[in-house]
Amino acid sequence: MEYRRRVSEPKPSASEQRALERLLSGQGNSIDAEAIRLLVGQCGKYGCVYTRLSKASPGMKECPGWCRALEVYDAQCKARDAAKTGNAESKTGKLARDEQAALRAFEEENLSTKDVLVLMLLSKKCARGGCANSNDTDIPCPGWCGIAHDAWDRWWS
Repeated sequence: MEYRRRVSEPKPSASEQRALERLLSGQGNSIDAEAIRLLVGQCGKYGCVYTRLSKASPGMKECPGWCRALEVYDAQCKARDAAKTGNAESKTGKLARDEQAALRAFEEENLSTKDVLVLMLLSKKCARGGCANSNDTDIPCPGWCGIAHDAWDRWWS
């Protein structure tokens, strides 16, 4: 007879809860997204509220919204890619040469003072057009404010 260990209901740790809040606010990064992807995987193993066969079967009783946080992050990545290529879906339009160079430096973790300042200005440029997180718009937020915040933290740490 084979015994199976019962999977307990997933609960986010304090760090996962902060990652979830950052993703939902548009301030998240790839590390936050990975932490939430693991949490979503645990939710699936326990029993997603949408994939349970019946109300009596084991699983979540209410959706915690972790998948929604990942959808927000994925939409931001798509919006950033659109801005890099100058796609019409971009909120800030095509990125200038300095902005593209600053994003490459951010991704390579090789930031200069100029790169940090350019990313902060990109965030301000996006905010002047109206934050996509606060408006009911079809254009997703590219997350420039989160990138500028992370760049600032990296520069000063």
